[in-house]
Amino acid sequence: MAWDWDFPDYDNDWRKVAALCKRRDKHRCTKCGCKGSKENPLHASHIVSKRHGGKDALHNLKTLCAKCHSQEPGHYHMRKKYGTVKKRKKRSYC
Repeated sequence: MAWDWDFPDYDNDWRKVAALCKRRDKHRCTKCGCKGSKENPLHASHIVSKRHGGKDALHNLKTLCAKCHSQEPGHYHMRKKYGTVKKRKKRSYC
């Protein structure tokens, strides 16, 4: 599996723990239930973010598809890539 970016702040066994998370969750998104696809892959997502002291431990991970993951707080950078950017309504000043 190709990774989109490096994981410099992640534990050395991140890929192993992420794979265990996906297996535990039966390779389905825990939010929408999809199986994931090439266009919408499955990710292991932190329940308590690393920014807020969350660890790379199995009990702190959940499986999300990329679209659901991009809707999580702090993941705005993913929204354009996975097509989850909401279009703004044009304002009418009349």
